[in-house]
Amino acid sequence: MNIQCKCCGNFLEYNVKFCRYCGTPVEQPIGFDPYANQVQQQVTQGYDPNMYNQQAQQQATQGYNSNMYNQYGQPQGYGQQQGGTSFQQNIYIDPNMMQQQPINSGSRFDGSVLETLLVSIASSLIAGITFGIALPWALCIMWNFIVSHVIIDGKRLYFDGNGAQLFGNWIKWLILTFITFGIYGFWVAPKLYNWVAKHTHFRS
Repeated sequence: MNIQCKCCGNFLEYNVKFCRYCGTPVEQPIGFDPYANQVQQQVTQGYDPNMYNQQAQQQATQGYNSNMYNQYGQPQGYGQQQGGTSFQQNIYIDPNMMQQQPINSGSRFDGSVLETLLVSIASSLIAGITFGIALPWALCIMWNFIVSHVIIDGKRLYFDGNGAQLFGNWIKWLILTFITFGIYGFWVAPKLYNWVAKHTHFRS
């Protein structure tokens, strides 16, 4: 149903507040229920029309009040019942709440050729000068460099192991290898890799 502007005479929709032709405020006719069709639809869909009947009665006795309707032209409290249960769920996704993907996502190693070469030479010198005694420290230097330059799914890793921690295990593995005539040597590499894995973590 349309209403007519009293100033310019143009016909307007029932839920407008100002004439779109001349800008004159539009008064809704007393006793007019613009939401009768909505109430009828809600009844057929199983909604409770009591709330809308009360608002329609108020409009008929007090006239139209713009504060009774929200920005979409619906009665205040539309889609709600006592206890806060909603008849209609309007889903709104805040873009700021959505998890943003890292700019540099993916998995890669970002160490340079020069850095890799220098660390390899330094580790070899440490192990050679000490006749293998400082080999655990040399290995930790190498692993610390490798792990700190590895990125997995956009997350950087770090290595918290050190030579002192590895030295005790290293001596134990050497003794077991010696007394088993080298057979235990096949288990040394998996043991070492497992130790490295336990000391590798994602940065928070």
